[in-house]
Amino acid sequence: MDDRASPGGSTIDAAGTATTTASQEGITSPGATLTVTPIPASDSITVSPGGAAIEQDRTRQFTAMGTFDDGSRAELTTGVT
Repeated sequence: MDDRASPGGSTIDAAGTATTTASQEGITSPGATLTVTPIPASDSITVSPGGAAIEQDRTRQFTAMGTFDDGSRAELTTGVT
């Protein structure tokens, strides 16, 4: 975990828990627990349609679907080029 603080925010660099407080002029808030879960790793990306032919000077929409190591799936089309 990263103990750096920024005004109004927290930075946590790894999965786990951390307690954060705020203080000003000698008054400290009760602690708030932050829990960070690991980000699933990408297992595969499928682009479809597969085997598509595109004529010169034409465009065609493709979609990208990601599968992650925890079994979850997500549509990735807007985030890939």
